[in-house]
Amino acid sequence: MNDLKEIRCKRCNKLLGYIAGQGEIKCPKSECGATNQFDTETGMHKLLLETRHVSLKNRKTSSGLRFG
Repeated sequence: MNDLKEIRCKRCNKLLGYIAGQGEIKCPKSECGATNQFDTETGMHKLLLETRHVSLKNRKTSSGLRFG
């Protein structure tokens, strides 16, 4: 049986879980959203950067101005 390892987000340090094995976890914090790739057997833990695209199309400001 493998021992569980504490996995934290490489970007914001949020605890993602106690895990044994390998995989990818996307950070649930809305400000972060980084994807962490890890393998607890080899000790590998890296951050997979993703660009965030925010579309302002069809959005309104508080004064009613539309983007688009």
